Amino acid sequence: MRSRIQQLCFLFSVWIYFTFFGKFHLLFTEGMQLFLFTRDYAADTCMQPGGTANYLSRFIVQFFHFPWLGALIIAFMLLALQFLVQKVASEKPGEHSGLSYIPSFFYLCLLADLTKYTITGLVSLLAALTAVLAYKHIRNTGYRALWGFISLPLLWYTMGGVAVLAALLMIVTELARKEQRRFLPLLAVITVGLTTVFAAPRIAPSLSDPALFYGANYLRFIEQWDLVLPTLWIATALVIICLKLVPSVQKQGYAVLVSVLIFLTGYFSLWRIHDTGREDILRCYFSIHKGHWNEVISRARKKMPVDVLTINGLNLALAATNQAGDCMFAFPQSPQTLSVFNTGEGLLFSAETLFNLGFINEAQRLSHEYMESAPDRQLSALLLAQMAETNLIAGRTAVAEKYLRLLEQTLFYKKAARGIMPLTRDPQLVRAHPFYGPLRKYQPAGNFSSDFSNLDNMLARMITEHPDNKMAVNYFFMYLMLHKNSEALHNLFPAVAPVPRHYQELIAWMQTMEPDNYPRYKDVTIDASVKTELNLLLSQIRRGNNSPASLGPQYAHTYWFYLLFM
Repeated sequence: MRSRIQQLCFLFSVWIYFTFFGKFHLLFTEGMQLFLFTRDYAADTCMQPGGTANYLSRFIVQFFHFPWLGALIIAFMLLALQFLVQKVASEKPGEHSGLSYIPSFFYLCLLADLTKYTITGLVSLLAALTAVLAYKHIRNTGYRALWGFISLPLLWYTMGGVAVLAALLMIVTELARKEQRRFLPLLAVITVGLTTVFAAPRIAPSLSDPALFYGANYLRFIEQWDLVLPTLWIATALVIICLKLVPSVQKQGYAVLVSVLIFLTGYFSLWRIHDTGREDILRCYFSIHKGHWNEVISRARKKMPVDVLTINGLNLALAATNQAGDCMFAFPQSPQTLSVFNTGEGLLFSAETLFNLGFINEAQRLSHEYMESAPDRQLSALLLAQMAETNLIAGRTAVAEKYLRLLEQTLFYKKAARGIMPLTRDPQLVRAHPFYGPLRKYQPAGNFSSDFSNLDNMLARMITEHPDNKMAVNYFFMYLMLHKNSEALHNLFPAVAPVPRHYQELIAWMQTMEPDNYPRYKDVTIDASVKTELNLLLSQIRRGNNSPASLGPQYAHTYWFYLLFM
């Protein structure tokens, strides 16, 4: 009964965590891979060290498309790890000390950052423990030696470096046997283990040392050494040895206390490791990718964004919903929040920004750069879908069709790919499309030089050629406001009623401080509330109350505060 309660508690808590606190890590993991149901893909993936583990894990990851299902799969896999540790250690049904959950909690903490660690290591660990469990249940000495001799090199080639743990546990299992005839299995395991170590560099000479050791993509950065996974393997072996050695009377006596301690430690470790900020960044990315602008803004109002990527996505949402002029300074701002980023996840945010502003070719370039720079060298279904759209909008229908053909070989993207495919055969359908049509119209008529360090020049040309591109107009307005380019604002943005709140704040400031330099602002009507608030601010400044700390509580949401202190 106690074991069932432990299992249900663990299963439910893992599902809750990934469904509600790691949802966008799951979506990101799924979107950044491309699993194809083709023979060529299976052969290319499996015919390399650790390839089978990669293939199986990628098959599983595609179901993360539905986060609740992905969370359930991970929960059952971690529970399976606990079950196998318990069986390999021969823990009796009535004992259930909770020690067998330590490797599962360890791996749960690793999976809290799915952008670094993958479930491939978990798949491999389950395979290794299954091989050890089979070895343990073979009573015939000769057959046991044969199983060890065959399974270890097979494990390394299919599952990667976790074969080291399997060899160690086979030796421990053999030494723990009561019968004396154990020389042949030990000799077989040790001999084949050493042979595999020396043969591996010759089997895969092109692999670096870390890639050769790990074999499978246990983590996304496959060219780097990472001692966390070997530490996990050692911890798993120690738990199994401990369960074998601790007398059952003691295990029964301290079972409840040890179980509670292990579960509390596991949950506390997960709480400390969980990166809320990164989850928020990924949440923002998927919201702007789907065009859920109001969701981004609503989220920012509930929880003030602090990182530059989330604010970048928020600014795009404000431009898309025509709210920038009224509330952009209600959030932390700086010129960097409208930059085009060229590294990491910043490439994804910038690709979305440029795509929605109408800079289609530039968006495609950044998406392709991110996919090419992916540390695990995988294609991305999410980015391939976006590049199919960019090529379709740009009129490169043959390239768009190539990407869509690939997506038709997937489980969850084929329906959308088949829906878009008719547009590749008839350009008129693209022009008439409610989303692709306007973006196609915004393409430059002549040669266009993109310079991301001078985004204002790109935006100026866009709105000159296409003044109906409202999102670009709003984004250019935001850019000039954040860079305090009041002269360009004066020349390019006539104060047409209704004048946005922040623009009124700028105009009121210039009417007061530099009335002769901005003639177009002279006759602009300013709301009485704005005038009153500005007069109060100026009176405080004259009294010497001019520090950000003293003025911030009352004026941090205004353009004046940004103009003075940022």
